[in-house]
Amino acid sequence: MLGHLGLKSYAGLCVVRFLLGISEAPVSAACITYIGNWYTKDEQPFRFLCFASGQGGLYILFSLVAYGVAHAGGSLLHWKYIYLILAFVSLILGTMFYFMMPALPQNAKFLTPEERVIAAKRVAGNMTGIKTIQWQNYQVWHAIKDPKTYLLCLYMFFSMIPNGGLTNFNTLVLKSFNFDSYTTLLVNIPWSVFSAGQMWVWAATGLYFKNQRVAGLIIPMVIAIIGMAIVYGTENSEGVNKWGRVFAYWMINSCSAAFPFIMNLTGQLVSGHTKQSFTNAVVLISFAVGNIVGPFCFNASDAPRYSKGLATIMGTFAACIIIGCMLGGVIFYENKTRNKKHGDPSKDENLKLEGIINGLQDKTDLENPHFRFVY
Repeated sequence: MLGHLGLKSYAGLCVVRFLLGISEAPVSAACITYIGNWYTKDEQPFRFLCFASGQGGLYILFSLVAYGVAHAGGSLLHWKYIYLILAFVSLILGTMFYFMMPALPQNAKFLTPEERVIAAKRVAGNMTGIKTIQWQNYQVWHAIKDPKTYLLCLYMFFSMIPNGGLTNFNTLVLKSFNFDSYTTLLVNIPWSVFSAGQMWVWAATGLYFKNQRVAGLIIPMVIAIIGMAIVYGTENSEGVNKWGRVFAYWMINSCSAAFPFIMNLTGQLVSGHTKQSFTNAVVLISFAVGNIVGPFCFNASDAPRYSKGLATIMGTFAACIIIGCMLGGVIFYENKTRNKKHGDPSKDENLKLEGIINGLQDKTDLENPHFRFVY
């Protein structure tokens, strides 16, 4: 972040942004692993939704900060003050997290020895493997031949195309509604409310309803399609209420609410340390590629309304809905087949114990017949 303050050329900007991307890349995967080390499968979605909502919440806060900075004086360019603030906040929070948050329950000084054992036993029931540095080549092959790996990657890729496109061009699209630059900053705040706020709604309902992860991949995309269809369909219509179109545009960012669900499923559908690491890597590569592709959906020749870009992104929403349904179907089929062939661990404590032992032995979900896939 601080590197932005000394920029003097476009080449320097590219280098700093590249280094920033490298620094940010492990965050989501690390969060999945961290939450998995502390919480059971039923407890994880709520925690990860809270984590993911922080991005939208921070955007809301810093939109107000940016509006204030834009009207403030000072010797630096206005945008440099924002990077300066973000840099110091990141340094402070990062340092606090490093020294105050233990990596594993057995390292937690605030727990008694008995509580550490209980905490470790709680998460053993996840059957997703143990913390190990031993690389198992065969588990990579298990990931490659698993159809869920490809569905997770495809969903992440298509869901990130809108993110890469709309995140970079949302202010340009809003300007097509004839707002000035300063008003656009404020009008854009509810854009994040639709993502962060919806994540909190999902988190609240998750306290009462189980197995809503696949629904979390589909429903936000349906809301986003409705918003996109309204914006796209009223593009050249006379007499259309401008604020109605703006509200519909805010609805599009509902697609961001699906991100914590796809990341959470990536961590929970896979057992075996190496298989988990490999799957996380390829899914995050799909995340990066989707964000790279997204901005190319918006061509300068299509300005100021970017009709072709919006139509393309509507297609990606539809693709995500189809892939989400396919993933849910695969999970349902595999669970039903395993229950029929090996018995239901949720109804037999002996089968559940065998599954836990297999997980502690770093077995993949393909090796562990008592592993059941969440949905």
